[in-house]
Amino acid sequence: MMLASPSNPFSRPVLYRSWVIDTGATRHMTSNRQLLKHIKLLPRPIKIRTASNHQLICTHSGTARIPGLRGGTILLYDVLLSPDEGTPNLFSVSKAQSINTSLEINLTHSCATFTMGNTHILTAQKHKNLYMVPTSPFDHRQFDKETGREPGCPDFPLDTTSDLRTSYTPIRSGLNGHSPMPLCLAAVARDSPQSAALWHARYGHLSYGGLAQLVTNQQVIGIKIDRRAFASQSKVPCEPCIMSKMDRPPHPISTTKHYTRPLELIHQDLSGKIRIPSLNGSLYFQAMQDEHSKYSGVTFHSTKSSVAKQTIAELTRWENITQRKIGSIQIDNGSEYVNHTFEEWCKSKGITMRKTVPDNPSSNGSAERLNRTMHERATAFLYDSKFPAPFWAEMVNNANIIRNVPPHQDSL
Repeated sequence: MMLASPSNPFSRPVLYRSWVIDTGATRHMTSNRQLLKHIKLLPRPIKIRTASNHQLICTHSGTARIPGLRGGTILLYDVLLSPDEGTPNLFSVSKAQSINTSLEINLTHSCATFTMGNTHILTAQKHKNLYMVPTSPFDHRQFDKETGREPGCPDFPLDTTSDLRTSYTPIRSGLNGHSPMPLCLAAVARDSPQSAALWHARYGHLSYGGLAQLVTNQQVIGIKIDRRAFASQSKVPCEPCIMSKMDRPPHPISTTKHYTRPLELIHQDLSGKIRIPSLNGSLYFQAMQDEHSKYSGVTFHSTKSSVAKQTIAELTRWENITQRKIGSIQIDNGSEYVNHTFEEWCKSKGITMRKTVPDNPSSNGSAERLNRTMHERATAFLYDSKFPAPFWAEMVNNANIIRNVPPHQDSL
């Protein structure tokens, strides 16, 4: 096959006017200087061995671009400039995926598709058993002599670090047809100073003992820290670890008097919204408990607006059974209790409404614990009986009946 003169790259065969998607190449490579921008001398020559066992010595590298979808542009950094004019433009799949872990390439009988996350960024058509995408040469004659930029083309900064790696920078169109804005989707890898604290943070604040074990067992490549450094660093408090493990201290044990008669104090709390409606359409259930006797009751509700009326009816029944008056009711600040209907009823009966601190369930611990007990027992009943989930209300009611059977301090 005859090759065209390198001074006229556009007359070359299609193989040299396209980037070949190569699954065997370890580096991006081209012999066409017109495809590269920011060409620089490498710190030391790089030896490349071709499939024909021919050795190439590359001394320069640059940045290339590939036209992407929807007017975007994909940038390839650190593309080697081959001294052999017969070298085609090679797109290294392994190099791309080693840096861009989110890059996925799907090869089919007709094309290769490139996606990052859920974004389709490039399609390479198949031509004579090769997957290829067209090149996008830079017009070096039009470059500004002072800035080195190509007029009308969005520029990208040159990374001057010695360990520049391959990465992609898709360009998305700006608003109202203005110049596109670069959108970097992959980081450039650099060697940064290592420390035990740095690896502790990188591994999601894994214990220093666990990090030392990784080094000892050689389970990870790249940790250049002696295992003794992790043991030494473990003595230094890690502020993020301390902050993430902070929790609310236990609620102090009540120092108030013990209640000596039934209905002197009633605890109430509403549970829900439950995802699956019960057979009668309920989405909530309310648990009530007498502080002295530990007697409990439950009511079921399809909406929060029905809680006040049903609670009044149930508590009135308790008063009629015991021939005693309710002294106080401990509730949270939910709208099911803090409303005109319920507040007026308590006022007319001389009942004190004890409202707990907002967003502090432990202030109403007895009702919260009762709710959890009902949840746990109802779940066990459903699992054991193999009944469908809509029977949850029947199981909660059954759990409450059984709970009231064992003897307590006193009974209603």
